[in-house]
Amino acid sequence: MRANGFSGDLEIDGGRVVIYPHKVQAKAAGTSAIAIPLSEVTAFDYKAATRLVAGSATFKVAADDVRAYGVDQPNHLTAQAFKVTWQRKSEDDFAAVRQAIESALVR
Repeated sequence: MRANGFSGDLEIDGGRVVIYPHKVQAKAAGTSAIAIPLSEVTAFDYKAATRLVAGSATFKVAADDVRAYGVDQPNHLTAQAFKVTWQRKSEDDFAAVRQAIESALVR
């Protein structure tokens, strides 16, 4: 299941979450995909998009070395958080991905 945002795309694929950063974010991360195993997610924060505010999903992980997730330039990222943002028109897609992620994290 995948949702397309304006800072990147978010996909849940089996036992992992994959963030596909767009443009500037991809250059900052030094990669075209960041794969995070759900077993390593320590926190998941979701904020729904409204007319005035973009939606966001933030993942926090316990690992200090983000290179394990496919990030080549960890100094350009906060090692503890990965974030995707989107506009209101994509809210339904992200809400569906949110449900899938939350149900997988509960297991």
